[in-house]
Amino acid sequence: KKSCSQDCIFENGEAICTCDEGYVLENGSTCVDIDECVQETSGCSHNCINEEGSYICSCPSGLSLLSDRKTCVEKNKHACPKGYEMIDSNCEDVNECTKNPCSQICENNIGSYECQCNTGFYISEDQTTCVDIDECDQENDCAVGLCINNEGSYSCKCSPGYNINNVTGKCEDIDECSFTVDEESTICSHSCVNSLGSFHCECPIGFVLGGDSRTCEDIDECLENNEINSRCSHDCINDIGSYHCGCPPGHILKEDNHLCFEVQMCDLNNGGCSHICIQDGGYSFCECPEHFTLSSDNVTCLALHCSENNGGCSQVCNQTTGLCSCYRGFTLESNSKQCIDTNECLYDNGHCSQQCVNTEGSHHCVCDPGYEMDIVSQDCIDINECTKNTSVCDQLCVNSEGSFSCGCFKGYMLADDKISCLDVNECLEESKCSQLCMNTEGSFKCGCKQGFSLSSDMKSCEDIDECFLDISDCNQVCKNSVGGYSCECRKGFKLVNESYCIEDLKDTIKQEGCEHGYKVWGDSNNTCCCKSGFVLFNESQCMRVEDCITTDGCSVSTLGLQLCHSSEQSSYETKNVTSQGCKPFSQNERTLKTDCESTTELYPEGTRCHVSCRAGY
Repeated sequence: KKSCSQDCIFENGEAICTCDEGYVLENGSTCVDIDECVQETSGCSHNCINEEGSYICSCPSGLSLLSDRKTCVEKNKHACPKGYEMIDSNCEDVNECTKNPCSQICENNIGSYECQCNTGFYISEDQTTCVDIDECDQENDCAVGLCINNEGSYSCKCSPGYNINNVTGKCEDIDECSFTVDEESTICSHSCVNSLGSFHCECPIGFVLGGDSRTCEDIDECLENNEINSRCSHDCINDIGSYHCGCPPGHILKEDNHLCFEVQMCDLNNGGCSHICIQDGGYSFCECPEHFTLSSDNVTCLALHCSENNGGCSQVCNQTTGLCSCYRGFTLESNSKQCIDTNECLYDNGHCSQQCVNTEGSHHCVCDPGYEMDIVSQDCIDINECTKNTSVCDQLCVNSEGSFSCGCFKGYMLADDKISCLDVNECLEESKCSQLCMNTEGSFKCGCKQGFSLSSDMKSCEDIDECFLDISDCNQVCKNSVGGYSCECRKGFKLVNESYCIEDLKDTIKQEGCEHGYKVWGDSNNTCCCKSGFVLFNESQCMRVEDCITTDGCSVSTLGLQLCHSSEQSSYETKNVTSQGCKPFSQNERTLKTDCESTTELYPEGTRCHVSCRAGY
């Protein structure tokens, strides 16, 4: 990090210190004020006063500073130099342009002014008047046309064959060869050659340019006065753009295509005759053998018998040869008359990739099931039934060459029809669950017997420690075992109903009128007992503690009673739900205190009965 006294800039990845105007850099980082007065760079005519980063000019008594803030002059109206005037004892610049001294543009300067001209004009010797520039006397863009001078400008008048460019103002060549006479014709009938300011038409060999200098006309090389005519030894035949020489009967052209020499025509390709050629001096003619007649072309002989019953041919009778032939796809039998179908499938399978089907006079290719014909190659290619949705699979489809197969998701198996998927009963496999198994659609769930819980692998069962979780029915000592637990009692108590400990000295007997059917043995008050989880009220009825609903510190019983709990050493109290003022109470120094009504019956916390009850109560 570089420390600069004023500004810091980055150039080419390097930090450089810079200074404001009126300062100079020293030691690469510190900016020091420039004393313009000492260096005599201020331009003050009299006094110079240096300031931090700048300076000011001042004048002695009797002088005033001009508007250039540097020059001092005497304080009177005759003391201001030309271009200034005295305002409030100061010489201020005169704006001469307000008096329009220039013919076009006036630019005011400090103590003076300057006249300027618009484009196309120049300043005259009087330095105020603008004179038009004659561009036509100078180098201009009218190289191929007439230059016309205008006030402050000029224009070009182009020569024939040129057009003015609206953007540059220059004369540009017209390409006449790009013109068309109509939609199909150009300006020249054959070739057009453009040139600067003009064009001309040209013709190919065998043609000459017509009177309009645009249309090419055929040259008749065979005219008597044409030297080409004399090149042919016998006949000259004009063609469009050319000619050729001809010979009389019994003569043919030599290799030079101009001279004719005599020949025996029958010696040349049988005179063109299909059968017999007769030579008669320089002439030749064709004749036919018996049972043939000469056709209208005078060279071909036609079999007479083809016109009668098709010459005995089942398909084609060749009038030239008199022989029978067959259409494509048929073969001529050994009698040379009858045509029979050709079985193309016997030869390289008719070039079919799979099945070849022969037809009368032809054949065609077909594909095996699971394939289709490719339009381009005409070969049989596999049909992907899975992507074309032509399969009937219940769940998964697997394509194969010429066929497909169905599959099922995990938890399913393929049915006998090889299409449908059936649920797999995983519970039939003993290794799936350690205890209980419940089959579901496409899967299964494991469960556990009472006293066990499902482990994290969702298959094996773990023992539930009812004693540790405090979920047993034991009221004293609980001992856990695999899949269950057992209750035990402290000394002086005995176990009843396998879970409840009571004092070993007392017992219960049956008693009518008690809701749960038992009272305390030997109790003259006939006090009723309730089962575990219930409390006694109204002397004979039992209320389940879990049936209470907590509200405002009390639990409202579904039987229409309230059960209040204290916030300290809790006890129970019950009363009719229609009573009011049921609130929690506290027990201090074995004294029960309550804000409830005096009819409330109190039961110490943890007791199920005033006295011990028989087994199960």
